Amino acid sequence: MQNKVLTLKQLADKLEVSKSYIDKTIRTLGMHTELKKDGNRYVVNPSQQREIERFLNDKKSHTETHTQSNTSMHTSENSEVKFLRSQLIERNKEIESLHKILDQQQQLQLKTQNLLEEQKLIISADKEPENETNKFKESIEIQQQLDQLKSELEQKNLENEELKMNFEELNQPPKKSFWQRLFNQ
Repeated sequence: MQNKVLTLKQLADKLEVSKSYIDKTIRTLGMHTELKKDGNRYVVNPSQQREIERFLNDKKSHTETHTQSNTSMHTSENSEVKFLRSQLIERNKEIESLHKILDQQQQLQLKTQNLLEEQKLIISADKEPENETNKFKESIEIQQQLDQLKSELEQKNLENEELKMNFEELNQPPKKSFWQRLFNQ
C-alpha cells in the first residue's frame, strides 16, 4: 500500500484522521500545488504520503508531550493551590483570634473608663455640698437681679407709652369749630 498512489480520503482513512485535516496538513506543508489529479480527485504519491505521515507523527508526539507537560504543570499547580488554601485558612484563624483579642481589649478599656468616671463622680459628690450651697446662693442673687431688671423695664415701658400719647396729642392740629369747618377757614 505504501508504493501506490492514494486519494486524500484513502490517506485520511489510513491515518485515522479526517479528510479536511489531511487537506489542512497539505496546505501547511505547501504541497497543495504539487498534488496530481486522477479524474476529479486529488492523489498523493508515496513520497508525499511519507512526508504527511512524518508531519502528523511529529505533531502527535508534540501534542502528547504538551499534554504530559500540561498534566504535570496542573498537578504542581493543584498542590500549590492546596498549600495556599491551607495557608489562607490559617491566616483566617489568626485574624479571628486577633479580632477576639481586640474585642476583649476594647471591653476592658470601656470598663476602665467607666470606673474612672464613677470615681470622678464620687470625688465631685464629696465636694458638691459646698459647691451646691454656693451655686444656690448665686442663683438666688441672679434671680433677684433679674426681677429688679424686669420691674425697671416695665416702668420704662409705661413711661414710653405716656410719652407717646403726649407726643401724639401735641402733634394733632387744633380742632376747628363748626363754623370754621363750614367756611374752610
